Amino acid sequence: MAALDHVGLTVTNLDASLRFYREVVGMTVEATFELQNGGFARLTRNPPAAIKGAYVRAGGFKLQLLEYTAGGGAPQHIHHNNAGSPHMSFAVEDVEAKFREVQSMPWAKIISDIEEVVPRFRSFYVEDPDGVPVEFFQMMR
Repeated sequence: MAALDHVGLTVTNLDASLRFYREVVGMTVEATFELQNGGFARLTRNPPAAIKGAYVRAGGFKLQLLEYTAGGGAPQHIHHNNAGSPHMSFAVEDVEAKFREVQSMPWAKIISDIEEVVPRFRSFYVEDPDGVPVEFFQMMR
C-alpha cells in the first residue's frame, strides 16, 4: 500500500500563504523551491507551467504550497458544501486561547465563533489567504 507523504495546495500568493501557515497555524517551513523545467509541466499536462513552492509541517502533517508563476488557472469556489473543496483541521490544547491569539492578528480572517459541534468538541474556523477553511479544535475532557 502507498503511504501518504503530503497534501498539495495551489495558492495565489506563496508569501501570503507562508505567513498564514507559519503565524496563524504555527507550521514550520521545511523547504522552498522553484520549478521552471519541462518535467513538472509534462507531469501536470500543463505545458507553460512554472511554479514556486514550499513544504510546511505541523507534527506528522506535511503541506505543499504551490504558486504558479506561469500556466496558472482560475481560482476555485471553495466552500464546505462544494464537492472537492478542502479544509484542514488542527488540534489545539485550548481553543479559546487560540481564538484570542488569532483575533490579535488583524489580517487573519476568522469566519466563525467557537462552536460546540458535538458534545465535548469545540472549534472555530479561519480562512487562509485563498479562502481554504482552517479549523482549530479542542476535545474537552
